[in-house]
Amino acid sequence: MKHRLPILLSLLIALTLWQCARRGSPTGGPKDVTPPVLLQSVPKSGAMKFHGKKIRLQFDEFVVTKDIRKQLIISPPMKTFPIISPTSASKWLEINIVDTLKPNTTYVLNFGNSIQDYNEG
Repeated sequence: MKHRLPILLSLLIALTLWQCARRGSPTGGPKDVTPPVLLQSVPKSGAMKFHGKKIRLQFDEFVVTKDIRKQLIISPPMKTFPIISPTSASKWLEINIVDTLKPNTTYVLNFGNSIQDYNEG
């Protein structure tokens, strides 16, 4: 009987832990289908008499830029393409204007599909 007790105890522990850690792939949850939402822009969209060199866009989730030099359309065109940072995933984008903005001129920046959700694209 003394020899059977450790064997029975070992068997009981083995049966208890048999399916404790199952192998498998996590599902990752539901697919993110909502695009990033612009929360704030500095200066505000439609601002007049802007003389700064920096535009900052803040989003509700992490975004990345893809093919920004091909996708971004600036009207009227600038001689020097603005510097856009960061190049990695972030909740904000900063556009540093290198050119001098013309007075009494409305500039439009159309990003096309260049700003994408970091996780789903």
